[in-house]
Amino acid sequence: MVRVTKFSPVLWIRSVIPLACLGVIGSTEDFGLPLMGLFLASAVDVAIDIGSQLRASTVSGADRWTALRDIVYALIFYALFLGNPGVPALLLAPPVLAEVFLTFGARGFIWAIGAEALLLALRMATINRGPEGWIHPGWAVGIASATLLMGLLGYTIARLNELQEGINRQRHALKEALSELLATMMSPMGIEKSVLKQEQIRVLLEELCQTASRSKGEEAGRTLARIIARRQEAFQLFTPREFEVLCLLSENKSYRQIAQHLQISEGTVRAHVAGMMRKTQVHSREELTVWARKHCLVFRGQGDAGLESAGGSDAASQDS
Repeated sequence: MVRVTKFSPVLWIRSVIPLACLGVIGSTEDFGLPLMGLFLASAVDVAIDIGSQLRASTVSGADRWTALRDIVYALIFYALFLGNPGVPALLLAPPVLAEVFLTFGARGFIWAIGAEALLLALRMATINRGPEGWIHPGWAVGIASATLLMGLLGYTIARLNELQEGINRQRHALKEALSELLATMMSPMGIEKSVLKQEQIRVLLEELCQTASRSKGEEAGRTLARIIARRQEAFQLFTPREFEVLCLLSENKSYRQIAQHLQISEGTVRAHVAGMMRKTQVHSREELTVWARKHCLVFRGQGDAGLESAGGSDAASQDS
């Protein structure tokens, strides 16, 4: 099976920061070493984020420390180009605000909008007082529009994450319900949860709930059919009396206790055990019990009721 890694939408938002820095470096000669360092640092951080998601093969959400790191990047970029009319100093603000929405929620986004408005006013005042002249109001409108769009993007991603979490919870609940259903159905036949776990039934159910694949359902059905068929084939090896002895043997009863319970001689019990060991090709009563549990012939806590429910109908069919 090939693992497909889904990258978080937050990662694509973070990747805008080094791309924007690279665009400024390519479009102007007056960028300086600080901007180059900012580009390299943000690019390395994005590469680390990509590597961590590739290793985990999962989608990671927003992270507070990463959001604070990107806020620092945006403020450094703002400080570098505060007095430069050729480069928008708030160029990194929109993607960072989207990340703020995902990390700190709507309230944090509103506070960030207020901070951006103050920074924009400071930027316009700084440029208007400089020798280069004044900034056209279209710059402010553009920044505000980009910010609102990124806020809408952040809200959409947050809603999608909530929906995905709800779907994941429902899938998990469905898997647990199916597991309990199968365990309840198989328990009267001596098929324990441990057997279902050993046969990877829970894994198949989880994949079935994740993909809703018909092939996964058929595979789970074939596995259950194989477990039942294996039990039936193993059961045909023994006579009804041998099965009774086997069930009592699985409860760690001694030969004498089994003989008293079944009202037969201890030598007869030993003969039955020896015959079952020969049929199953094991060399001790402990190995015989392990073999019986592996083939779902007996299970823990079976008792007298288990003799009737697990072996009664089959035993009757053999007697007939």
